Amino acid sequence: MSKGNEGAFIYADESGHSGKEIFKEESPIYYQGAVISVGEIESKVAPIIQRYCTENGLERLHGYELGEEGVNSLCLELLEALDGTQWKFHYTILQKGI
Repeated sequence: MSKGNEGAFIYADESGHSGKEIFKEESPIYYQGAVISVGEIESKVAPIIQRYCTENGLERLHGYELGEEGVNSLCLELLEALDGTQWKFHYTILQKGI
């Protein structure tokens, strides 16, 4: 690994369709997933993500726009790309406003 690619990397994203209105009552659950890797993985996954964006006419990927089948295909490709890489997935669920 080159010097700039060493260390732990965290790639996190939220779900729950709350956008900037994170405390919106219509979105009572906050979900966050994170891939934690030893070394960067962006060079492995970025081309796959870009291809899905291009094929679906999207600027950014959102699961609801890909649908269940699209998300499943994407995940399988990402898992294959990460084969041989040290990584873990962390998932957090928070119930808002109790």
